[in-house]
Amino acid sequence: MSHKPEFFIPFNTGRRSCPGDTFASMEVFLMITFLLQKYRILLAQPINVDLDSDDVYPFHMRHLKLRFFPRPHGCVSEL
Repeated sequence: MSHKPEFFIPFNTGRRSCPGDTFASMEVFLMITFLLQKYRILLAQPINVDLDSDDVYPFHMRHLKLRFFPRPHGCVSEL
């Protein structure tokens, strides 16, 4: 059996699907929730986006730089 990375499906589907799929998705959700609770996340530099564009994805976020600012302890009201 040869390895074909273009056909890689991380959790597969159907009968042979990964039993940890739900757990992994939940872990990602919890990690993002944790980051949003603990840090205020802003763009390092402003981005100009044409909202009237017909493109579904008007820009690529490949090299998007973010800045993380710690929130005061117990403060999540600025979400």
